[in-house]
Order: sequence, then structure tokens, then C-alpha cells
Amino acid sequence: MLTCIRILIVEANIVIRDGMRVVLERTVLPHSSVEAAAVLPHESQLGEVTILYLSDNHHAPTPYAALIRKLRAALPTLKIVVLSERFNAPFIKQMIQSGAHGFIYMKDDLELSLNNSVSTLGRDLRYFSPKVAELLATEMSFVTGGDLTEMDKQVLQMIAQDFTVQQIAQLLGVSDRSVYRSKAKIREVLNIQNSDNIVDAARRQGLLDETT
Repeated sequence: MLTCIRILIVEANIVIRDGMRVVLERTVLPHSSVEAAAVLPHESQLGEVTILYLSDNHHAPTPYAALIRKLRAALPTLKIVVLSERFNAPFIKQMIQSGAHGFIYMKDDLELSLNNSVSTLGRDLRYFSPKVAELLATEMSFVTGGDLTEMDKQVLQMIAQDFTVQQIAQLLGVSDRSVYRSKAKIREVLNIQNSDNIVDAARRQGLLDETT
């Protein structure tokens, strides 16, 4: 359980941003802090942030899936929760598969969702606001990847983006051999023999969004 946390809210709308900050300030533990910003700081300024609430109302120069993957690769301990008014299963799945730890639908009970998300993330669990959890529970195509680890899922996403083994290893800070082991595990989970078929098989089994 987290005992001291630093929360950052990135939301373009100042009214929503300040309202969330007030709610979270009532939730966090002693010696913890809540900050809010209209734009996402450079990753070098996020080193001490425990939980990042990232609204897709914030303008990002890169697609959100790629942004989340970049942040997770640079800051593996950072917990990212996407805030959105999009109630769209493929989009939600893409955010989670890219490395987000949770998703809050902004038209859900926002105060309840924010409060519950902090305690849930503190137990190293993913958090979905109520309507999102209900949507995903009814989506038979939502597959978490069996025994795939977070690293395996990141490797899969990067394979879909046409990164080489060497590029993936460099971005994740691991050896080439570790990436090859992940690819072998992914093939096993997908029940395929050829690495050339990984992306198509992963899409068929719901592990990758069609737009990835």
C-alpha cells in the first residue's frame, strides 16, 4: 500500500482540473501532494510522480497509445490513469494494452472514481470506473493476454509498431535476449509458430486494437 504519494493531474479545462485536485486532496495520505497542470511536463520532471491522471482533453503531439508507452518505458514505476469522455471499448483496450493502469470515464461518478482509484492503485491493481468495468466485462473480445507480463505486452505493442528487436531492447532498457524470450512467450500464448504472424494473431485474439 502506498504511504506517501505525489499525484499529478493533466487536464486542459481549469474548472475540471481544479475540481479534481480538490477531490484528490481529501483522499491522499499525509506527506503526499496533489498537483495539476494544463499540459504534460517533460518526462524528466515526472520522476517523483506516483500517479499521473492524464486527460485525453490534453493536446498531445503524439497518439495517446504511443505517449503512454513512451512514459512507461522511461518511468516504469509511474502509474497512469486515462481520463476520458470517450466510452469506447477499442479505445479503452488500446490505452490499457499500451500500459495505462486504469481508465476513468468522465461521465461516471468522478468523485467516487477518483477516491477509489487511489486506494486501488496503491494495492498495485488496475482501476476502471464503474461504467468502464461494466463495459469491459461484457466485451468478450477483451483479452488480457493470459500469462503475458507487462513487459511482454509492451514488446507486443512495439512489434506492431514495426520496432526491431534491438530498438525494443533499447527503449525498454533490457537485453536483446530478453526481447527474444518475450517474443517466444507471445507466440506460445497466441499458439503460433511464426513470428511473422504475431501481429495478425494478436489482433484476432483481441490483444491489439485494429488501429495499432
